[in-house]
Amino acid sequence: MSIGNINLPHIPLECDTLTDDDHKALDTKILEIFSLNRKHNNEPKLPALLSNIANEDKRMKTLTMDKAEELLSHEPSIKMVLKNAW
Repeated sequence: MSIGNINLPHIPLECDTLTDDDHKALDTKILEIFSLNRKHNNEPKLPALLSNIANEDKRMKTLTMDKAEELLSHEPSIKMVLKNAW
């Protein structure tokens, strides 16, 4: 999926320790969690989506729903990426 021309910092490839298969497995977990949203063509609650992404990626710190909501309110670019990628 394309997320458009959003100018966000990227993780250098040498720091991304996940293989393509690892990324696919992570994507699959997230899509399973939000399968009802996909089935009914509904956008998930973005704090829940962000929190689940962070919590399923073992390289990241745990992100509670409250912290995800706070982060999204301070960083609208993350909200835009999540909406466009969904």
